[in-house]
Amino acid sequence: MLLEERVPLKSFTTFHIGGPARFFISVRSTEEIFEAVREAKKRHLQFFILGGGSNVLVPDEGFNGLVIKMEYKGITFEEKGMQVEAMVGAGENWDEFVAKVVARGLWGLENLSGIPGTVGGTPIQNVGAYGAEVADCISWVEAFDSKKEELRTFTNSECRFAYRDSFFKSPEGKHFIVTRVCYSLSTQPAPNLSYRDLERYFFRKKVILPEIREAVLDIRKSKFPDISQMGTAGSFFKNPIVAAEVFKEMDAGMPGIPHFALPDGRIKVSLGYILEKLGWKGIHKGNAGVFERQALVLINLGNASSGEIRELATQIMDDVYKKIGVQITPEIIFVE
Repeated sequence: MLLEERVPLKSFTTFHIGGPARFFISVRSTEEIFEAVREAKKRHLQFFILGGGSNVLVPDEGFNGLVIKMEYKGITFEEKGMQVEAMVGAGENWDEFVAKVVARGLWGLENLSGIPGTVGGTPIQNVGAYGAEVADCISWVEAFDSKKEELRTFTNSECRFAYRDSFFKSPEGKHFIVTRVCYSLSTQPAPNLSYRDLERYFFRKKVILPEIREAVLDIRKSKFPDISQMGTAGSFFKNPIVAAEVFKEMDAGMPGIPHFALPDGRIKVSLGYILEKLGWKGIHKGNAGVFERQALVLINLGNASSGEIRELATQIMDDVYKKIGVQITPEIIFVE
């Protein structure tokens, strides 16, 4: 395990933004994770766990602590009747893992194809797309308690999953480092075509598992920038969830907002639609901008600073609150 100093972080994030880490360590096992955390404690440093860097914004001045780059890998499968449990190291590339389970004929994660990042970030964010969330398939999450310096296994219910949220984002859960995730997948066909574009794609067509993955990849390609060509963290903001009476007021002022009724009576509202109607789609502010095909996505136009991205995000949040009366929140993680 090599301890490096002053490592530039912009090359480790999909935004391609950020200054250097004071210290930097790559970890490939639970033992190395333990050692890295102890190193941070010994030096009285804060530490930050970096996976695929697809959902973070690093400040221009960098991070004055220890960045622990998660490279812990490994995938094992265990058959349990019609279910197969896939146990996956936190450092595995998420989409490569999804491609493997689809190739094995396992259902459950196909709607989450094409999402950048690593496996370890999926339970933390409760990653979701096109009518599915990882919470639907996660059986358990193994995490390292950096305070007690021991491993703990969390059941699905203990993870306290919610929309783009989990126990691991809460104040009492932030000191846990996800090391492995177990997904319970089905050998029996279980297509989820609740997302409108998928329903249209497969209208009167036979649903085949690999084709669902390809359809999702095509949809994402039509709406999101290619991270190999453009700096971005994907959807920058969460879709707001509001009370039914608040939604009525929103709909009166902006008729036709796409929305989804939740079991608790609240309404999840399409923020992309709102931002487009407010004129934010395709807007450029200096070196930062809003993607022309999806208003939820902020982009680095070439040499954007963290400050420029933050300023643009603040302007958008203020505008939505002023004109719609709803406080929106970022989905990405700000490294402090």
